[in-house]
Amino acid sequence: MATVASHPTCVPRGAARASLRRTATTRGLRARVSARRSRVAVVPRASEVDDALQFGTAITDYVPSPMDTSALQSQGVVLLTVGVMTAYWWYVLVPGARVNLAVNKRTGKLRDYLVELKGDDSRKLERFFYQKWLPPGGPGGRRD
Repeated sequence: MATVASHPTCVPRGAARASLRRTATTRGLRARVSARRSRVAVVPRASEVDDALQFGTAITDYVPSPMDTSALQSQGVVLLTVGVMTAYWWYVLVPGARVNLAVNKRTGKLRDYLVELKGDDSRKLERFFYQKWLPPGGPGGRRD
């Protein structure tokens, strides 16, 4: 088994210089090189996952697993249910509410409120909020 310290990318400190010093024939230089080697501890073998993370090598190729069809079916049911409810709200409820609002603005309580609001100058904030509903000719009047 190869150790992490013997991996080509893991070089102990001074090892590059030590290879140049080995060519010298003096005893002092060889003694320093051997002393440096003895300081390098043998690291126990890391797991394959650690090797893959540290050195960027994949241990095995990724093979996708087939998708679970029951999960896909349940997601489809939820998506279809939300879509049907949204379509009902948009095509049935919203147009009905718009019609009710238009009738109420023309003949109902909202018309009475808008007439009262148009004549009262002290309620400027409310008039600001309903300025689109307060045409120059009064509620239900013509906008020129």
